Amino acid sequence: MAKATLGLHAASTVSDTSLVIREALALDADAISSLLIRSFANDLAGEHSPEFTLRMVELWTPEHVGRLLTNRYTLVACLGDQVVGAASLYENSIRMVAVRSDHHRRGVGTALMRRLIARAASTIPVLTVQSTLLAERFYGKLGFVKQQEHCVDGQRYIIMQLMLRGSWQSGMYEGS
Repeated sequence: MAKATLGLHAASTVSDTSLVIREALALDADAISSLLIRSFANDLAGEHSPEFTLRMVELWTPEHVGRLLTNRYTLVACLGDQVVGAASLYENSIRMVAVRSDHHRRGVGTALMRRLIARAASTIPVLTVQSTLLAERFYGKLGFVKQQEHCVDGQRYIIMQLMLRGSWQSGMYEGS
C-alpha cells in the first residue's frame, strides 16, 4: 500500500494550541451521545433511511455511550470546554468517529484518527474501519484502502483497512 500524505490546509485547521485531544471520561458520555445523534440526524441523514437514522438516534443514548466507554479506547477532541469530536478504537477497528459539523474540514477528525492510529500501531498489524460513503475519501487520505462494500440494514458501507506493520515506517504517526 502506498504511504498516505497527511497534509492539511493550514488556513482551515484548528490551531494546535486550542485543540486538545484526550482520552474520554465517563462524564463525556452526554457530549459524545449528543455529537453522535447530531451526526446521524443531520450530517448522515442523506446516506441513511429515516428508519435507520431513527434507530441510531434511539441507540446512542448517554447510557449506551457510557457503557461503551468502559471497553473501548475513546478519544475526544475539545475546544475549550466543548467536545467537538470523538473516535474510538475497539480491538482492531476504528468505531464511532464523529466531528461536529461546524468543525468539519478543520483537522479535528484527522487529529483524532492520527492519535488512534499511533496507539494501534504498536499492537495491531491491520486496522479496519467501516466507512460511510461520505467518509471514504477522508479515510483514504489517512492511508486506508477500500476492501469491500456491504450492506447492514439496507445501508451501504465500505470496509477499509490500513496496514500498520510491514509497509509503514515505524513512528509515522507518533507525536501527531
